[in-house]
Amino acid sequence: MQADLQQAIDKGLDRDGSLGLAFHHAIQDMSRADMLEPATKLSHLFYTPDQVSGFRKIRHETMALAIRTIFGDLSRNGLILSETHPDRGKDIRRNKEWVNHGWEKAFEFCEVLEEVFISQQNDYGVMIIAEMVAHRYGDLSLVGFDYEEKMESLYRKAADLAAKIECQKQMFSPWYWGAFYFMKLGDNDKSMEWFRKYVVTANQYMQDRQPSYREMVAHSLRAVKKILPRKEWKRYRRWFKGLVTNPQMIKAFGTVK
Repeated sequence: MQADLQQAIDKGLDRDGSLGLAFHHAIQDMSRADMLEPATKLSHLFYTPDQVSGFRKIRHETMALAIRTIFGDLSRNGLILSETHPDRGKDIRRNKEWVNHGWEKAFEFCEVLEEVFISQQNDYGVMIIAEMVAHRYGDLSLVGFDYEEKMESLYRKAADLAAKIECQKQMFSPWYWGAFYFMKLGDNDKSMEWFRKYVVTANQYMQDRQPSYREMVAHSLRAVKKILPRKEWKRYRRWFKGLVTNPQMIKAFGTVK
């Protein structure tokens, strides 16, 4: 195994993506068999289901970042987060070659890492991979590849595993990101279905007070307002207001008129 990759593994998880980027560069010249050792070492840095059960407040960012940056130097939800995120800059263009650069090996490595997690009976690791890889298939769908069904399947897998291991955040985040991808793909009916699932699950399971979680609620409301005609938006607001009891979501609701 390359010395610089080993050094990155020894440093462990980080908040700047250096661990994932070290993997991104190292795996481009690796065979699938060569990936097993570094994948196994990376797996030992992840939570286990016992550490997240009970829907407790757990920080997932460094583990998600490690997987995300295996695909390269990506922003919070990917290089074309810009396409799905409400704060997308209009000057950023979609480009197949740009998006897919070095991703073939990244997908392969994630398959190997998933196999390692399965052998360890670590559904938490499998869940994180499912959501992160779903983002990337969503990105590819946005630039013309036919991966929409694969994206949807992986988001559902992440949500199902979250319920199985009682992991708070992934009970609602797959529905949120999937809804935005479907919206950008022009499937407003599916997007609305997923936004509703996001609201229901976030209302029930979002216990952490992270500002980013509250911002997600506000982003979803603004997106729904863009999708729906005025009368339907008013009905949606009434539905939201009648259903939601989560204090964070109520606060977010107050920011969207």
